[in-house]
Amino acid sequence: KKYTVVAASDPFNKPAHLVTSALKDFAEAGGNLLLENFRQVMGDTGRGNHHLWPPLRRPWSRNGGIVTADDGWPFQGLEKGTALKIADDIAMQNLHQPGKDSPWKGYGRQFRYRDEGYSIWERDLGKGHVIYCATPYCFQTMWRNRDLEPVLRNLILKYAQDAGHQPLWNDWTRQSLQPKDPCFADDFMRQEDNQPGQPWIVKSGRFKCTGDKPENREDAFSLVCAEPGEVQVGEAAWQDVVISASVKGPGRIAVQAVTTSGRDHKLEYDATTRKVELNGTNAINVRGAEWHRLSLLARTGWLEAYCDGSLVAKIKLENPNETLHGNPVFSFSEIGGMLDDVSIRSLEQVLPGTDRAIGDEGSCLALDRISDEGIERSTIFSPYVWFQVLPAFRNGVRLSMPLFKPGVLHTNGTGYLLQASNELLEFALPETEGLAEIYVETPYWKDYVFKKRMTDWYGLGGKWEQLERWSCDDKWSWLGVETEDRAALWNKLTLSPPFAIRAFLSLGARDYFSSEYDHGQNMNLVFGGDGASLDRGWQVRGMDARGRGIELWHAGQLVASNRELGLGRGHTLHHSWFEIAAVVQKDRIRVYFEGRLAIDHQLQEPIGSGQVGLWTEKNSIRVGRIQLSW
Repeated sequence: KKYTVVAASDPFNKPAHLVTSALKDFAEAGGNLLLENFRQVMGDTGRGNHHLWPPLRRPWSRNGGIVTADDGWPFQGLEKGTALKIADDIAMQNLHQPGKDSPWKGYGRQFRYRDEGYSIWERDLGKGHVIYCATPYCFQTMWRNRDLEPVLRNLILKYAQDAGHQPLWNDWTRQSLQPKDPCFADDFMRQEDNQPGQPWIVKSGRFKCTGDKPENREDAFSLVCAEPGEVQVGEAAWQDVVISASVKGPGRIAVQAVTTSGRDHKLEYDATTRKVELNGTNAINVRGAEWHRLSLLARTGWLEAYCDGSLVAKIKLENPNETLHGNPVFSFSEIGGMLDDVSIRSLEQVLPGTDRAIGDEGSCLALDRISDEGIERSTIFSPYVWFQVLPAFRNGVRLSMPLFKPGVLHTNGTGYLLQASNELLEFALPETEGLAEIYVETPYWKDYVFKKRMTDWYGLGGKWEQLERWSCDDKWSWLGVETEDRAALWNKLTLSPPFAIRAFLSLGARDYFSSEYDHGQNMNLVFGGDGASLDRGWQVRGMDARGRGIELWHAGQLVASNRELGLGRGHTLHHSWFEIAAVVQKDRIRVYFEGRLAIDHQLQEPIGSGQVGLWTEKNSIRVGRIQLSW
């Protein structure tokens, strides 16, 4: 491949002379280098640097401090004198000032107790350019906070644009689309209290908020029944709404609402029988024993009831214009019944044939999990997750998931029809100053970032819960599992080909369990399964490259493999999210790893319907995002 820009931070376990020689040759041939945190390569004195960085001076680095912006191009958009904080546990390097005849030019100043010199260094080298950052802009943005991100953006944009690349997004780090606010929402994120508080009305019984430290930590921040009874919320004046809530037994828990004709309706979940029923009839079995999401709505003359994202019952209404009032009552038959993630929203926001609005967990675009800290918003939460840039033609993108049924592409408020295809669609985006929002609207994609109660999925063979990713820092947590056996996470839908599943997974660095360096190293998918046993259906195993690599299994037999792709080893696993996906048609299975086709297998017999999910064995993994298409 031919590269025009190379950015490198803190290389490990590489012979210094090979690293510096390769980078120097790249720059001299016309490449653009962005470097930082090369302490492992510099050595104690910083000599032998092959012109890639100014020499170090003692002390070689200090933790914390500030960077003061000047009027140089790296600080464009910031007022001169703006102070940018370096995190207290992030080291900035201490470099000699450029001499009179030095090829280096400096920008910004580092301070910790005293002036520590320039923050950013720039020079020409042969036909190319080198930027060396004494301040670790990339590492801090990934690991700590956004304070340095404006400068990092300027660094990347300048050299990318000099190389002929133009950004498609005004801000590549996050989808700027904001979900439309519901009429009412409550996730009970408050301290323990014997009352739910306003605007809730306790009609009978007793209820309390669990707060952040209940006996069972998984029940944190929810409403629990302390004595059987009813609670009500909302306003009768709200009409044409969908009412949704996540519930957990024991006992029977119901959502009751009134249509505009004055008729009462009740959707009830019975935790003992694991059934849901609408108005006392149409009892349906539901999968999973923990949390379930109930939704009730009136649409086009039908009363529709949903459980865990699937339509479970419909009743024809006498008046096709009937809608629901937005003041539901929630009833509980036993002590310990729980309620969370209550939502009352306008029906016009909800996707056709679903109970979800764009932005909701399990809609075509989940937006609940955008964090202000860490690099994840620039990777698994950015628009690039859905749209891969194609440099071959202007504004070219490729959908990263198949669109098996037509959908609508939305860019900056304008919609464009997209045709169905078993392939990954490629098209040119409309000319614009920059895309502030971009997404595909379709009821046939489901997107999960696991911010709220897990209702559309259930775990078997291990305890799936919110876990820290790194033992050294508990700031971030993700849905994950740690198991000495097999553990699977199943989606409750039953899918028939064509369909696709795509997951973003990482290994957990947990000292008391094991480390990602020597344990597990497998991230796997399952499809066409029965939702119970991993011995049935098809399995994709993602393991270490040049070991077992990527494998496709069926009925206990290895069907196909690719040993050239797969996970890395050692420290390369520490911060990375890995993408693994499968596109399944009746006569064909394609497996992708990190966006690259790993296996393309033709089937002798068509695949039937079944459940999809992911699994691991003797491992510690975290789940950043899962997407489904059918």
